[in-house]
Amino acid sequence: RSGCSRGIDAQLSADGAAMINDVLLPDEVRKYIRDHGIDVAITSVLNGVIKDMPADPMERIVCEVARHSAAPPSFLALKRDPSSPPTDLKFDLFVAARGQRVRLHLLALGSCLVPVKDGASRSASKEAEPDPAEVALQRLRKIGEVTRLQSFVEDFFAQAFGQSFVDDFLGFRSRCAGLADAPCPGGFTFEVGRATATLTEELLVAATLATSTTRLEYLQQQLSKRGARCSPALSGPSDFATWRARWPRIAMPVFHGGGPSVLRPPALRCCAALSPFALGSAAEASPAAFRELAVNCPAMGWVASAGAALQRAAGEAVKILQADKASAALAVDGIAYGHAGGLLKTLELTQEAVKRAAGEAAVHESCGVLLAAAEQAWVEGEDVYELETGKKLALEQLVDFYSVLAESGWLRMIVRPFREVDMSAGCELLRARRPELWLVADPEEDDANARSAPEGAAGYSRGLHLSGSAAEAIDRYAELEPRWREAGGCAVCAFLDTEAASTLPSALDVAASFGQTEGLLL
Repeated sequence: RSGCSRGIDAQLSADGAAMINDVLLPDEVRKYIRDHGIDVAITSVLNGVIKDMPADPMERIVCEVARHSAAPPSFLALKRDPSSPPTDLKFDLFVAARGQRVRLHLLALGSCLVPVKDGASRSASKEAEPDPAEVALQRLRKIGEVTRLQSFVEDFFAQAFGQSFVDDFLGFRSRCAGLADAPCPGGFTFEVGRATATLTEELLVAATLATSTTRLEYLQQQLSKRGARCSPALSGPSDFATWRARWPRIAMPVFHGGGPSVLRPPALRCCAALSPFALGSAAEASPAAFRELAVNCPAMGWVASAGAALQRAAGEAVKILQADKASAALAVDGIAYGHAGGLLKTLELTQEAVKRAAGEAAVHESCGVLLAAAEQAWVEGEDVYELETGKKLALEQLVDFYSVLAESGWLRMIVRPFREVDMSAGCELLRARRPELWLVADPEEDDANARSAPEGAAGYSRGLHLSGSAAEAIDRYAELEPRWREAGGCAVCAFLDTEAASTLPSALDVAASFGQTEGLLL
């Protein structure tokens, strides 16, 4: 390097020095500059440019100043992907990050275009072969209509999301309201609900890329911003041990109430819940040097494996009933209904079904979840519960009954154990007997009263249904959690139905971000 360059280095050794002659500025201006570190940042940038003497100093200045920005990246635009078929509705997503326009993600909304079911048109098409020229013309028209839809999506995104920060996740859903005006191609419907869920899921992926976070970390940040309790950090191997017992268990029904069963409530379900370690851990696929750490890390694909094992358990339950002539009639259309021996026997068979489906080791990493549907067991006029046909129980007797069911320790959670008016009193009695048992309310009516913990709710938690979009689920939890914090908590049990699962691939991350979710019930 030249002597001149070395001299510059020496003169700039005080990198980050404060602005010269700032005493000449008004007090409020000087305070603003110092509060935001403007003098130090600009001095540092200019020193770097003079030191390196780049070919394009202005570009360097713009880039370096952008690095000092505390603002998160922002969405810019969607641009259709020209390499994809129009009906795939694929778009490149661009964001502004540190002064740069960045193509961050390829998202697809094609699943939101659903063909209209028209039996008459289908039957007519069988009678006569369509004219090839007419088919070609219709195809051209459809492409034109889809192109209009693509243009609409681009314009909609620019207006609704342009310049919005990627960390404004809880505002994503409301910004999607304009999708209702989407022009729909002939022969299709554009499902706005699915489009909203799909778009927010895709933007969730983009936001995590833009902020260099995991989905779990990003969602935890969103909850913290709202003042809601979230789960602890999971940023590296040192956190595995903490999370060993915190992962939500995956639960599914094995035996059903109603039908030919002695279990009277039709909505009653005896469920099995598997932990992420029921079928092994990541240690089995890890190099020897990492096995000690990986023993507390779930194996790849554990959710799918647990779901498959629970489906096998439901199949084993049917086989158990069919193996005995006395109970064979309780297996109907592939569904196992509660055993004639009652609820205790049915729970024992649920555990046996898990053992047959996943092995003895899995049983030790499993637990029982009972959806009691007690409001359906209530006998109006007699003021008693009848969970098992012919066995009518007063509130205190039902508490005793639940205590017996939980005696072995395998039953860990009861959802809707009492009708709403009895929840506080019944749960208080039951928690005194079985403090380790999770008791969960699941209000059918989602009105303003159901959103706040009622007086005396310290003995039970509130369940939470994951529906719509991830943003909707996070927003719902953020609203409810503070109201239930001093009671038994919120979302100890999260529910995910089949329809919601198809539009909510981040469901596990959502449930895991909550403060105390024990089970995700499918």
